[in-house]
Amino acid sequence: MFSKNILISDFILTDNQPVYQNQSWSGQTISRSTGIQYYSLNFKVQTTKQFRQELQAFQAQYSLGRPFEHSLGWYSQYNGQQQVLVQSLQNSNAGAYIIKVLPSTKLEVGTLIQFSNHKKIYKIINNDGQGNLSIYPSLRKAVQLSENIKFNNIMGSFILQISNDKIDYNSENIISMNISAIEDVTA
Repeated sequence: MFSKNILISDFILTDNQPVYQNQSWSGQTISRSTGIQYYSLNFKVQTTKQFRQELQAFQAQYSLGRPFEHSLGWYSQYNGQQQVLVQSLQNSNAGAYIIKVLPSTKLEVGTLIQFSNHKKIYKIINNDGQGNLSIYPSLRKAVQLSENIKFNNIMGSFILQISNDKIDYNSENIISMNISAIEDVTA
């Protein structure tokens, strides 16, 4: 997304899970999801004044809601046991949370995945070893038979968040800017 003239630091990936939790009079805790789960990014960019045009171009292109692709930092990199391509073994409709795969699939709980037909990022919450991957959140779009499941080099689709409807451009030799974005769950 940025050239080598722009330094990215202080990267934070946030998993936003809108959950309502209550404890009943019997002591039982009840949790309910109250909306769609999404990721957000926060990071700092720095450059020298001669490369400020790249930051200005980024803000001009994406400050009005146009989505951009960005990695999830270290969380984009898979470091588990799965060595081969993973594909879905059946069609799954939007709203489903179990994806059929080969029983030999070794994708671990907590692994972030994407499907080849849309950019929403999902998290594996169970792999029963019988060919059923449970994901969170439920599918936003349908998954087709033999659709690839991407688990390495995840690139999310994000929408820039403008703080207080303004963008501050400092005028110094080193230009710094904090960038915040939320996942485009419709991509």
